[in-house]
Amino acid sequence: MKSKFYSKEWRLNYLYKIVNKNWKTIIFKLNKTQKELFEFQKENKRVIILKARQLWMSTYKIIEWLDKALMYSNQTVIITAHKQEKLQELFEKAKFAYNNLPLTIKLKDWKIWTKPKAYYNNRNELYFKDKNSKIKVALDSRSGTPTSLHITELAFMKTAKEMWTGSMPSIPDNAPITVETTANWIWNFFYLLWSKYYNRIDWEFKTIFFPWYDDDWYTLDLDLEVPSELKHLETLWINKKKINWYVRKYEILWKEVFQEYPSIPEEAFLTTWDPFFNHNKLKLLNKLKYKEDLKYKDLRIYKEAENDCIYWVDTSGGWVNWDLSVIIVRNRNLDLLCTYVSAVPPDMLWDVVLYIYNKGYKTRWSTVWIEINNTGISTIDNLKHTILSKKLYAKTIMDERTQKQTRKLWFNTNAKTRPLILNELETSIRKNLIIELDERVKIDFYNFIYNDNWRPEAIIWKHDDWVMAEAICLFMINQPKQIVFV
Repeated sequence: MKSKFYSKEWRLNYLYKIVNKNWKTIIFKLNKTQKELFEFQKENKRVIILKARQLWMSTYKIIEWLDKALMYSNQTVIITAHKQEKLQELFEKAKFAYNNLPLTIKLKDWKIWTKPKAYYNNRNELYFKDKNSKIKVALDSRSGTPTSLHITELAFMKTAKEMWTGSMPSIPDNAPITVETTANWIWNFFYLLWSKYYNRIDWEFKTIFFPWYDDDWYTLDLDLEVPSELKHLETLWINKKKINWYVRKYEILWKEVFQEYPSIPEEAFLTTWDPFFNHNKLKLLNKLKYKEDLKYKDLRIYKEAENDCIYWVDTSGGWVNWDLSVIIVRNRNLDLLCTYVSAVPPDMLWDVVLYIYNKGYKTRWSTVWIEINNTGISTIDNLKHTILSKKLYAKTIMDERTQKQTRKLWFNTNAKTRPLILNELETSIRKNLIIELDERVKIDFYNFIYNDNWRPEAIIWKHDDWVMAEAICLFMINQPKQIVFV
């Protein structure tokens, strides 16, 4: 009979000891968030984790990495700390779990497992000579070739970029990597990293978020009134005791509670500036179900077209400062029909627009609006030779000198129209006229703020592509129908 001991999941739930939040020695067992991460990493070896405080992710990875060093040969597993003082604290957890292992375990198949002896045991490393495996806690992994790497609290690491660029080249392509941290505003390398990989299904690193309410410790047996700015908690299907706990934390920490104990990823990066959009309204927006397209994986289908469609197309030059091309399709009832966001080059974007149109979003009054910029012209030129040529938004311009009319196939914003269309979008969200947004870009709405000159704009390191795209799309919907024929 095969022993349960050979199961990694069994060992992580019954073999190792830790000290819990009440300073008691207990058998380590995977909690809700740790189980979710365990299952997630069966398919995704490289993961970036954004989390609330005190979910014990580092403890879990220390136990898992220790298990790997004890059970397998030729392993070099490294855990990085964000500062020197944390090195010993993290290593003591690994050392405590190792020291409290039984010396031998009799297995069901009559074999006996013997705990590997630490050949040397210093302040930050356990080395098991018989297996040629080690577990080490360090500030980076530059000096070795780790087979597994866990990076803790990257958002608080002052030399995060240097550590990242120094560590990544030393790691084999098939080595598992986890990065976990709570947020630390946006002034750090982790914010850039999260923004880059968030919701990207085809990239090497996958992102996962763990909210505060996943921890069963966060409950309070009182009946507290929920303030208006926390009403979104009532839509999260969590029990009243957890909400009471959060209300009490909010009374103590005020807005800091959103960063320390976020309910959604966007909350973790809330800024100290005045937001342009009402954050409470953004949290209450509908979370839509969608279908992913087989041909274009970045295309999300929300609803079929039942009346006239408005297309807004914003082109970009690709991954220049992580700039993206955006397509939004809404109907005149403001329903979100489909969205596309990708770094596709502008001379290929026209094919996506045509594909969406032929997929079923073609109606008598459908109109395609394309922003004019240094990349948008190539998209327009290609679409002029397709069935969409008569669907392109056209603006007639009169030359004052020659009195001749010219038909321009583009749209652009200026200093006069920009504040008008942005205010219209803000009003529509605040008054619940727009209740649907693409989840991939909601963070752009959270990070759209008033600057020091009271001008609405995206916060530093962020783009306003999606905000402006939605604003212009709304503006287009309110324009008279353009007379075109299918």
